[in-house]
Amino acid sequence: MSFLTVRGIVLAVCLFFASCASGSAPVNRPVDEQSNATNPRAASDDTFAPAALTLSAGPTTVADGQPAGLFDKGDWIAELDLGYTMPIRYRPFVRKRGRPVGERVDDVSSLTLAVDYYIWDGFSIGAQASGLYIDQDQDNAGAGSLSLRARWHFLRGENDKWSIYTDAQGGRMWLSTASPPTGTTYNWIGSCGLGGTYRIDDRWNVAGGVRYYHYSNGNEHGVEKNPAFDGVTFYAGVMYSF
Repeated sequence: MSFLTVRGIVLAVCLFFASCASGSAPVNRPVDEQSNATNPRAASDDTFAPAALTLSAGPTTVADGQPAGLFDKGDWIAELDLGYTMPIRYRPFVRKRGRPVGERVDDVSSLTLAVDYYIWDGFSIGAQASGLYIDQDQDNAGAGSLSLRARWHFLRGENDKWSIYTDAQGGRMWLSTASPPTGTTYNWIGSCGLGGTYRIDDRWNVAGGVRYYHYSNGNEHGVEKNPAFDGVTFYAGVMYSF
């Protein structure tokens, strides 16, 4: 074997081992990249972490960081109010010797719980239940009522910081004793008026307003058994968005 042949073989072996050494040499990676390469789950967690944080922010804020509106389509609101009604007209239809007789209703106090759903932006339909105490010349009366209602916020501030609305209710009342005193222990009720809201935080508002308020039995037993009550209701309460 010639010297040139031996030298060629030695050179080929050296090149082979050199190539093997260079191929298996470790690559200097950042610590985080090495851990992700050996732990695919860690890499997956890092990938999805921002999405999880975004989802946890909730629906109560919008892109600019301001609170979202409370009276938009699809929103639900619960409301609790205290009310006081003063009489403006009492119509006793029972007559004796050509003159109306009967006792008057002095005032009505109420506690009302309502739930509203917004079918359009600014416009809701809902239901309410009320407990009432009626101060009248004869025996005072306790009562309960159920009503349907509608409300329209026709003026709204930015992000519903404030609003002005009109609403109307109608339903049925049941009483512990007749009211007005010459009437019956059940009546139809109706009211309508104006109110306003002011936003406290992402979910809470304060609200208040004034309504015309009426109840009578709708002549179910004739006009002489249907004294009617008309009054003005002042109310205030809180609203909660859920």
